[in-house]
Amino acid sequence: MTRFVELGRGQNEDPVDDLLVFLDEAWLAIRKAVVRVFFFELWTMALRRPAIEGMVKQMYSEYQASLAAILRRVNPALTDAEAGVLARLICSWTEGALVMAHWGGERVPSLSLLSIRMKSASLALVGVANPAARR
Repeated sequence: MTRFVELGRGQNEDPVDDLLVFLDEAWLAIRKAVVRVFFFELWTMALRRPAIEGMVKQMYSEYQASLAAILRRVNPALTDAEAGVLARLICSWTEGALVMAHWGGERVPSLSLLSIRMKSASLALVGVANPAARR
């Protein structure tokens, strides 16, 4: 989680680079079966144990807040509410990809293709001109 918080504070001169690194880091985790299984176990435990539920809520709050901070730097015209909604949407994509990567079967496109498309879509959502050139 620390890496995402650092990116949220700004690690690169260009905030678009922070966004791209943020997404790359998320996809590196999604690619690892052991990470996916860990999150499935964590989510299950959070349903039954209030302390773990609180930890998961805090983790996702920090994750989304870090991404929202990046999005606001990429596009300063976004309101806090808009950046929060976009951050939640992008986080939902990564979490959904985690599930699909694990159980989607052979019909799921390659994670590399999904990653490229998600980066382009994320850049377009935030208002970056010509997102295809930024991948």
